[in-house]
Amino acid sequence: MTIALRSSSDLWTAATRHLRGAPERVMFLAATGDQPVTIADSLFVDDEDLEPGPFCVHLTERAQQRVLRWAAVVDGWIIEMHSHLGAYGDPARMSPTDVSGLGEWVPHVRWRLQQRPYAALVLGPHTLDGVAWTGEKDAPPIAIKAWDVDGTTMVTTGLSLASFAPPT
Repeated sequence: MTIALRSSSDLWTAATRHLRGAPERVMFLAATGDQPVTIADSLFVDDEDLEPGPFCVHLTERAQQRVLRWAAVVDGWIIEMHSHLGAYGDPARMSPTDVSGLGEWVPHVRWRLQQRPYAALVLGPHTLDGVAWTGEKDAPPIAIKAWDVDGTTMVTTGLSLASFAPPT
């Protein structure tokens, strides 16, 4: 199973303008529906709400609280989106640090939001990728296959999903 997203060009433009303003920035999207999932709202994370780490940025505690308060009143999907414009840019894929952080963050957020669907997207300079958690509490994520912006479809790279597979 895969997920497709849809949004207006205005939302896509605002999102990419924010995310491409620095090598790594973060925002959240709210969406509803099934196939495709329709993105309807956004929450931009300011640079001062990010703590730089050795390989990535993290939300400050204040930003985490702000995101969770916002997400609590969203009816539907929560989608995290961040940029990789530096060395880990194209083709877009989640970094090992992203995978580790999502492994801690996603179960907590889904628990707080009664297991609502959660997705994570990464935007490179020219490509996009993402995964989504839609199933039961311990179900693995599924791929986000595309994002339709007013009739123009961007297909994801599909590279991130393998990073979330359990070791064999």
